[in-house]
Amino acid sequence: MITNPVIEAIFAAFRLEITNPFTLTQQTLVITFPDQSHAVIRAPQVTPASLSNNDTPAFTAIKHPHTYHYRHRHDYGQPHNELLTLHNTEECRAYLDDICHNLLNATVRDCEITFPNGARYLLTVEI
Repeated sequence: MITNPVIEAIFAAFRLEITNPFTLTQQTLVITFPDQSHAVIRAPQVTPASLSNNDTPAFTAIKHPHTYHYRHRHDYGQPHNELLTLHNTEECRAYLDDICHNLLNATVRDCEITFPNGARYLLTVEI
């Protein structure tokens, strides 16, 4: 069970929209690009939220079932079964930014994601 709401949302979006192979752990998602290089996506909680020790952060309310890029491609007549392929870390970062702004019920600023309950996560991509 994933307990990190940011990684959970990223995983859900990747499963729906991305063709690249990827693996999931409790706190990371590792994506493989076509050239066989990898990127490690992390979203650690950076400050204690105003939650008791028994509470877990609420799962994010999804604003749209797909990202802007996915919806935009289909608005221009591309086949609905065609998924996205990320080719490098720049495309991966752009896609993650899309996920954070379109799928998460949170404020996003400088890779810091703040949920309404006060929980904060720092989104990072390492190569």
